[in-house]
Amino acid sequence: MLWDEFLTLLSGLNDKTPLGRVVAIRAERDPEAIRKFSRDERRIRSEWAEWKSQQRASAPKISRESYKAAMEQIQAAFKSMAGGG
Repeated sequence: MLWDEFLTLLSGLNDKTPLGRVVAIRAERDPEAIRKFSRDERRIRSEWAEWKSQQRASAPKISRESYKAAMEQIQAAFKSMAGGG
C-alpha cells in the first residue's frame, strides 16, 4: 500500500472506530471535554502525553546559529534550482 493511500484511509476514520477514538482522545484540546473523560480515556491521554514529552526531551538541540546557517543553505539551494543562484 502506498503512503498516500494509507493516509487517505486513515483520514476516513471517525471516533466511532477504536483507532479513531484513540486519535480523538489524544487530539482533544477542550478542557471541558477532557474533564469529562472516563478513567480509560484519561489513561490513554496521559500515556500519549508522557510519550510525546520523552520524544521532545530526547530530540537533538540545535543552536540559533546552526539553524540560521542551515536555512541559508536551503534558501541558496532553492534559488539555484530556480535559476537565480
